[in-house]
Amino acid sequence: LNLNAGMEAYSGGTWASSINYYKGTFYVSSFSYTTNRTYIYKTTNIETGPWTTITLNKVYHDHSLFFDDDGKVYIAYGHDNIQLTEMRPD
Repeated sequence: LNLNAGMEAYSGGTWASSINYYKGTFYVSSFSYTTNRTYIYKTTNIETGPWTTITLNKVYHDHSLFFDDDGKVYIAYGHDNIQLTEMRPD
């Protein structure tokens, strides 16, 4: 994102990231209004990778991932209207 000549990108880029550790895997997720997508990166070795990227074709604003003991994965997101969506395990 190259901002020259006084240009700005308020609410652009990627921000409000979330990090989780579940059953030996690290998950870092973030969303971007620049691309209108949410990204989930995962690895078993946070220092050396490799990292796998999962791209969701939706902006999950200010989200967090939740991992239930029964193996279900959820994403909670929103600002004034908080929503909870069950994700596919993959």
